[in-house]
Amino acid sequence: MGEYGKVEITLEEDDDEPYFSYDKQAIAEWEESFTDTMYVELSDKESDVLKKVSNVNGGIWDNEPNINYQDDCVITDEESQTLKELLDRIENLSNEFEVEGRGEESEESRSFESDIELEEGKLLVRVSARFYYTEESND
Repeated sequence: MGEYGKVEITLEEDDDEPYFSYDKQAIAEWEESFTDTMYVELSDKESDVLKKVSNVNGGIWDNEPNINYQDDCVITDEESQTLKELLDRIENLSNEFEVEGRGEESEESRSFESDIELEEGKLLVRVSARFYYTEESND
């Protein structure tokens, strides 16, 4: 990331006093991260098991999403399966969710996180993506 191109420096000797003139043709490139919020519908069973979870997060680079549990909780096999299915669904939805950015989305830049906040029975999930930009830089 940065800037690439060429600068042409010419010694101008037409006037009484010679001077250098500069012509720059360059492209600047950078990435920016944008985050939007998506809302995930929950079943009663999913809402109940999320009471034992502090937060969840994951991204395309992770093998599977991370679950951070509340202190001193016991998770049954059934609850563990419910969480796995919910996180798989959140991961799929986050990959399809449109994050507002102005450039081209960078590969493998998606991630999601939730602090288990509910709004009208829906889970708030923040989805982030990095976007790649290029523009002429002639200054």
